[in-house]
Amino acid sequence: MSKVIKISILCACILVFFILLAACHRSKPPDIIIETAATSEVETTKSQPQVVEAQTQEYLENYVKNNYSEELVILAKIVFGESRGIKSQTEQACIIWTVLNRYDNGYWGDSIKKVALAPYQFGYVETNPMIDDYGRSLYDLAVDVMVRWYREKTYNISIGRVLPSDYFYYWGDGAHNYFTKEYRSNVVWDYQYFSPYEA
Repeated sequence: MSKVIKISILCACILVFFILLAACHRSKPPDIIIETAATSEVETTKSQPQVVEAQTQEYLENYVKNNYSEELVILAKIVFGESRGIKSQTEQACIIWTVLNRYDNGYWGDSIKKVALAPYQFGYVETNPMIDDYGRSLYDLAVDVMVRWYREKTYNISIGRVLPSDYFYYWGDGAHNYFTKEYRSNVVWDYQYFSPYEA
């Protein structure tokens, strides 16, 4: 064989080696569980095994707990103050989504903590418990909502959002909270999204 052919074959082998090496090291995004908004069906990307889905959920819960620890406590205590006597966990979750909607909008503050603790906005009291009137953990609810919010922001998919992103206000009558786009509006959210909190 001529020297030119040997060099061509060697170059081709080296090229194939680097292509395979690059393919092996290409990062793969975490597996995502997608809940459709209108139903309770759960779809997974490429039908991933449930063990991987559980690991992904556990990873995201740990990530949220580690990176938003102070915010989770603040949100849980706000929900206690703003939902006394309200049994619906969907309505409780909507309180947290209202804070997150305001943060995402950017008008009310540049951190979740600043939005949540803005004067005269939410019923945060440092001594509020993180258990609701029915014995349910408001901290766990805050973790759940924050995981859904984080997935939505990171992967651009809605996964259990119970309040649209353009709802920034709510008012209550002692039995229910009513969520609105504008301050003190009488046009209220009708809870048409699927809720993972209601049986």
